[in-house]
Amino acid sequence: MVKSESDVLGEYELKVGKGKIELKILPDRSFSETIFWPTGKAENRSGKWLWAENGISFDQLWIPSEFAPDYILQADASAKENKQPKYTEPGHWFMRAEKHWGTVTLPIFPDADVSFEMVRPGAPSFRALCGRVEPQKPAAQALVDTSSPFSVVSAIA
Repeated sequence: MVKSESDVLGEYELKVGKGKIELKILPDRSFSETIFWPTGKAENRSGKWLWAENGISFDQLWIPSEFAPDYILQADASAKENKQPKYTEPGHWFMRAEKHWGTVTLPIFPDADVSFEMVRPGAPSFRALCGRVEPQKPAAQALVDTSSPFSVVSAIA
């Protein structure tokens, strides 16, 4: 399990058949997804994400029916009569990120092994690295002792 929000920042891919979804999770708590349909058409969407309880939630993630396994399509077919939302419509998603052999994954339909896999880690934000922003100090000056065959460098802050 991934326990830090900075570990989920980056670019992901979910591939099913000839279709693909690219997901970018950005440090400003926004995300973008590009759906590449099997027909070759591409569609862009975006939204916000939130880190809570060692998991990530997306406000408007869309996993279209072309990427869903049969058991999800069956559940969606009876969603209206059961007054339930469909899995394959844009909506709220919450999942716990996992790490498999060093690769961060976001499980979507884990029983069917459908998940986003990180393909490019994101650079953590400065705030995520140090926790707070402080004013920058002037660069240190270096003194080099040239009277010796051995160079000695001293830093003066």
